[in-house]
Amino acid sequence: MADEEYISPRDTLERLVRLETKLCIKFEAMDKALVLARELATKQIDTAFVAMNTRLEGMNEFRHQLERQESQFLRKEDLARELAVIRELRISEIKSIKERQDKMEKMFYVGLGIVLTIQVVFHVFFAKGQ
Repeated sequence: MADEEYISPRDTLERLVRLETKLCIKFEAMDKALVLARELATKQIDTAFVAMNTRLEGMNEFRHQLERQESQFLRKEDLARELAVIRELRISEIKSIKERQDKMEKMFYVGLGIVLTIQVVFHVFFAKGQ
């Protein structure tokens, strides 16, 4: 049994060399896998960065469109002020129309009075003359 348990230094060295070779192969494979994973991650990050920039450009363009539209909107305060001015103009126009209507009404009654007076005068003079 002593022979079975005994491993010669040469066998031990050969085993260590084989183990080292296997480990080197595994480490090289792991290194390659890490390099590939790093390259893939870098490509994915670059792709995501491009996509994010594209989305941000779209968002900025949309924001600019909203700003352009907003510049054309009328604020409530401005609308209220403009409507107040328009309301005052309409009120003054209505007052002006009412004043003209009152003047025309007075002129009508004055004219009617003149016509009636002329009729009465003609009637009186023509009735006496006959």
